[in-house]
Amino acid sequence: MVSDSGLRCPQCDYNLTGLTEHRCPECGTPINWAAVRRAWDVEIQRPGTCWERWPWYLKPLAFLATTFQAALLPWVFAGQLPARPRRLPALTFLVLCVVIGSVAAKSFSGSDRHDICAWVVGVVSHVLLQTLVFGLALPLPRVKRPFRFWLAVTCYTSYPLLLEGLDERPSHLLPFREQSNLWPFANSYHENVTLLTSILFYLWWIGLAVIALVRLHPRHRRRVVVLVVAVLAMTVVSSYSGCQIGGYIGEQLS
Repeated sequence: MVSDSGLRCPQCDYNLTGLTEHRCPECGTPINWAAVRRAWDVEIQRPGTCWERWPWYLKPLAFLATTFQAALLPWVFAGQLPARPRRLPALTFLVLCVVIGSVAAKSFSGSDRHDICAWVVGVVSHVLLQTLVFGLALPLPRVKRPFRFWLAVTCYTSYPLLLEGLDERPSHLLPFREQSNLWPFANSYHENVTLLTSILFYLWWIGLAVIALVRLHPRHRRRVVVLVVAVLAMTVVSSYSGCQIGGYIGEQLS
């Protein structure tokens, strides 16, 4: 049995292991083997995030290091993340952010079950929609379906959730208790949103754009405009509706 060489068709992502012809048998695209091998060499040199690589006894430091890179060094983070990252570590990172944010909300802002349930459902709604929209609109070079990549990016850039609970109420990605407010400009006229939380959201927004610029093919980099607009739209539509659903669920559980 031939082991997987990792070589993929640049057009359809078909596994080229064991093939020698110069045309993809799946889609018929001419294969430049030198270019395909160079692309694979670049990909295997991506080490993955600190959260993935560091041993279990260093996980607290790995969590902080990954958060620091995603927030302040997004170009470094983008270069580390493989095109097909492992999903479980990324989802674990997201869950940890949500748990820490929930504990902070309960401990420091006096949030009840209704508030926290609304916040969590809003986060889940946003994660799912952002992964779907980015996966459809922001193609990666030589990757046919980049949903796994954008899911990992979404999970690892969830660090603003860590401090939302330090506001008077969890801000649900938007201060939804005042429905007239629109993130990211909420801090200018909403007294309950801390300056630090707003700064983190600006870093998140800019960081996503930087990651896209680093990893998109040059001919697709104009699509970063789609990302910037989509983040605002998803925050309003997905997070708001998710929080409303979550609030209803919280009321039923109370």
